Amino acid sequence: MKSSFTYVDEAVDHLVTLCLFVDPAGEARAKVIGPSNFVWSHGEASPNTATPLPLSKAFALAIRIANRNDVEIVVSGDSSLWQADWGELIQANARLPQAVNGQRTGQILAMGRN
Repeated sequence: MKSSFTYVDEAVDHLVTLCLFVDPAGEARAKVIGPSNFVWSHGEASPNTATPLPLSKAFALAIRIANRNDVEIVVSGDSSLWQADWGELIQANARLPQAVNGQRTGQILAMGRN
């Protein structure tokens, strides 16, 4: 079963936000945005989230950070860049409000293909 992800208009302060965009060179990129108090990795410095990453690398980073901090990933930016094999992208108003308020939805995020 694929996971579902909420599309929001802007970053949500207490969640991991995957911001999708096309850079000036025409390349699809993403930034991972999250509060500075998140545990980014074990024993490593937090990644430079200001640096745009290729979509798949940014998605993998977002999953790792969300899992380590027990929070949900939300998606913002250019929704046409969303890759269907990542899961279903749902508009924020189509989901229950708790999903964007930071409460657990019972969803387990996993990397890889099923």
